[in-house]
Amino acid sequence: MATDLNTIKQTQQQVWPTGDYQLVINHMNLASMSERLCDAIPVLPTHRVLDIATGTGNTALSAKRRGFPHVTGIDYAPGLLEIAKARAQAEQLDVTLEEADAEDLPYPADSFDVVLSTCGVIFAPDQKKAAEEMVRVCRPGGRIGFTAWTPDGDIGTFNKTIASYVPPPPEAPSPMKWGTVEGVEELLGDRVALEITERELAFPVRSAEYYIDLMLDNFGLAMAAYNRLDETSRQQLRRDLIAIFESRGRSNNGALVVPGKHLEVIGTVR
Repeated sequence: MATDLNTIKQTQQQVWPTGDYQLVINHMNLASMSERLCDAIPVLPTHRVLDIATGTGNTALSAKRRGFPHVTGIDYAPGLLEIAKARAQAEQLDVTLEEADAEDLPYPADSFDVVLSTCGVIFAPDQKKAAEEMVRVCRPGGRIGFTAWTPDGDIGTFNKTIASYVPPPPEAPSPMKWGTVEGVEELLGDRVALEITERELAFPVRSAEYYIDLMLDNFGLAMAAYNRLDETSRQQLRRDLIAIFESRGRSNNGALVVPGKHLEVIGTVR
């Protein structure tokens, strides 16, 4: 029986909050990706900003720090939003954080000056609808900015390797489409004037083994796949993932620095 996109989304909602996603984010230095994206837009104090798939709030909080614009962050995983709310309160940042679906945003057209997402909206099962919603809620002349892992980068290869052991449903679109120039142009190019730049995040880790064990113990999507395997397959997958990062990372004073190859996409709504 075929799995529809809504079933895929429901599974994602259950899986994302498992483990400790904030721990993963901290180790990957993803906050620096949010900071750079907000600078590239740039976010200004007068802006109305929406962060789609905010997760634990990295980009929403980064945007708020830039002169205190009006910032809203949405996500479909309540557990992640609770962490985002606690972080905002700890930093005394007044950010609106709401449960909502990237494919069906609860805001009128032209509600925002800036629409952002860091490696978040790319996981929406219905990519066409998610792209349409980004454009719909951003005013003409407003700015859209997002980041996406490239298929040939280390994180893209990490995801593809896991999928080779636990294939996703055939109906599930690959989030890596957002990490290709062709995919971005197909999704947004007719409505947004695009500036696409390939970048490296460069996140340092203690070792490839340390990083892979961290991901398999704390990153919900990886955990769900890993736990479906028998012990022999688990150990083989672990070895394969360690080999990826050992081959792609560079040694620096006993640590490993992983490139974190991704696209940074900045666009102006026509």
